[in-house]
Amino acid sequence: EKLRPWLETIIELFDSEPQDRLELSRFDAALLADLDEQSEMRWQGGEHLRELGRRLKNFKAIEAVPPPKGFTGTLRDYQKTGYDWLHFLADYGLAGILADDMGLGKTVQTLAFLASQKQQGKLEQPALIIAPTSLMSNWRREARTFTPDLKVLVLQGPERHERFEQMENHDLILTTYPLLPRDKEKLLAHRYSFLILDEAQVVKNPKAQAARIVRQIDAGQRLCLTGTPMENHLGELWAQFDFLMPDFLGDQTTFKRLYRTPIEKHGDEERQARLRRRIAPFMLRRRKDEVEKDLPAKTEIIRSVPLGKS
Repeated sequence: EKLRPWLETIIELFDSEPQDRLELSRFDAALLADLDEQSEMRWQGGEHLRELGRRLKNFKAIEAVPPPKGFTGTLRDYQKTGYDWLHFLADYGLAGILADDMGLGKTVQTLAFLASQKQQGKLEQPALIIAPTSLMSNWRREARTFTPDLKVLVLQGPERHERFEQMENHDLILTTYPLLPRDKEKLLAHRYSFLILDEAQVVKNPKAQAARIVRQIDAGQRLCLTGTPMENHLGELWAQFDFLMPDFLGDQTTFKRLYRTPIEKHGDEERQARLRRRIAPFMLRRRKDEVEKDLPAKTEIIRSVPLGKS
């Protein structure tokens, strides 16, 4: 019983493909913390990676970061936690999914984080945000309201072709999923500090054109925003992590064998718990009922609109 969890961790680390030695990425650091908890091993070297593993296992104790100057909003407690978590990921060069329910302010948390990065001089290249067409006006409006110091460029409409040359002079570039195939060449010609997918479940099919293009974009850090990280099956969750951190959950075949089939077809609770622990440091999800005390009272405004003949 003592050896089994330890051996399962070792097997999981070696399971991707045959190899003579084990090479760990920083994404696997949390598994080292698992080994520390499960046995009294003596380690030689790797202090930085092991410290990262401990922080990933207990990321709720991450350092608080003051809101940036010029930020005109007020972050609620859970939003401040998300804001601090985004800084934690950035400090360690990690990717992640901010998966709060719709309406809990994923946009404002992200904008505050980007404004803070600019204030610290870390937004050396612009951040690229890709979102559904219907959300372009929302991003533009909230950026103007909460982070007026961010220079925002919207690449939408036929006049966008005249704006591509201005990209390097802005902090935030906004474009849409449908425009990716048309603007692929222009977008791939630049490097970005951050690549952020809003409503990231759009890339749940890794073979779709948009999903293939976003994987080619050169960015220092990748983030996903979505209120529904998984709608139908675990394969959708794998697709988002494959964009964020390729090979973190193995290829599709390995993921299906290790997690999807045991969990979805056989109800393997132990394997489900293992997957949950593996992705927990990289996905922050709060439901409305969990943060209800932080939300303002609901306001209802009733308007009567007469319908004319035309």
